[in-house]
Amino acid sequence: MAVMGIFNKANKELKIVEESEFEKDNKEEHLQSIMEKNPELVSEESVTLRGTKALPSGKTPDLILCSRSGILTIVELKRGKASRDAIAQLLEYAAEMHKMQTADFFSYAEVGLEDLFRKLALENDEDRAGFETALEESLKKPRLLLVSYDIDDAAKRLADFLRSTCGVQIYCINFDYYSDDNQEIFVPKEIGEEYVEELEKREWSPTQKAYFDFFGEVLNEFKIKNPGRTDRKGTHGAWLQVTAGIRDLKNTHLEWEFRGKAKNKEFWTVLHFEHMKVGKEKNKKIFEIFKEFEKKTGTFKKYLGETPEIRFEGWRTVIGVKKDVGSLEGANNPEIKSWAVNQMTNLDRAWKAALQSLGYVNEKFELTTAGRIALL
Repeated sequence: MAVMGIFNKANKELKIVEESEFEKDNKEEHLQSIMEKNPELVSEESVTLRGTKALPSGKTPDLILCSRSGILTIVELKRGKASRDAIAQLLEYAAEMHKMQTADFFSYAEVGLEDLFRKLALENDEDRAGFETALEESLKKPRLLLVSYDIDDAAKRLADFLRSTCGVQIYCINFDYYSDDNQEIFVPKEIGEEYVEELEKREWSPTQKAYFDFFGEVLNEFKIKNPGRTDRKGTHGAWLQVTAGIRDLKNTHLEWEFRGKAKNKEFWTVLHFEHMKVGKEKNKKIFEIFKEFEKKTGTFKKYLGETPEIRFEGWRTVIGVKKDVGSLEGANNPEIKSWAVNQMTNLDRAWKAALQSLGYVNEKFELTTAGRIALL
């Protein structure tokens, strides 16, 4: 049986957690609950959509995800060993969704377009228009994902055939599972991951490829400057997120993003607080805290070397700096890329210095009680 070693930096102890058989102690509903609440385990920058109604066949997909780029993913979950029957289920779901109009899908998923814009943080017209177009196309040809503790060879071969020969966007993910009395650890592994990435790149538009190349270069330089800070890959959208670097802060992240229309773009390095569930009131309190903090201390200006914008935008609070670049091509030069890397590094340091000054983290950069009350 395989084991995983988890090293605790605080007490310098290594804890051994054994690999377990997921299906022995867990039901499929448990896996569905985990994936529903944490779609990033299998699909980056996505939200979970759940329809309460069955499809015309009478069957209901386990999960439907929607990404910031407008890609719909139908997920079939199996707690034990998945067979080729699971592939057939996914194809049946896709065939039924293919018949839907966009309005029919929104009714089924019980979500509106504006809801998705808000949940996925799509705020400028260009991103929203691209999202709508991609969503309509994805409804006719959704991505299919089989997620299981184990997947038999027949299912893998069938998925590979459908993907490579028939052009069906169908992928398999199995996961290693480790557990003890106190914790569960899921390690998802995409089968044929390099092939999948190459296939997706072929479908990108020239603009998406340009974003991917730009953010790939900036991110690589950031990783060199800040070893171990992030394991993110490049993105083909107009933004790229980096985690806040503080455990439990899922609603807070750092981000590079392009805003504005084609000829009037701004390139931002920002810190986002996005509390969707608790809403505007929480975001406004965070805005007031950091606005007053910066007024008294000037911490962010000290680290960034320029005055940051601190804004309350309803569904989020933003702290950041920007460059007027005009277009993506205008940003694609060494000066802007260097500015992006340096200011993301500076913003990361300023953010953590602010947390320490406010008493929101301890010496190990773990949230204190005050930090949890203010930020969660």
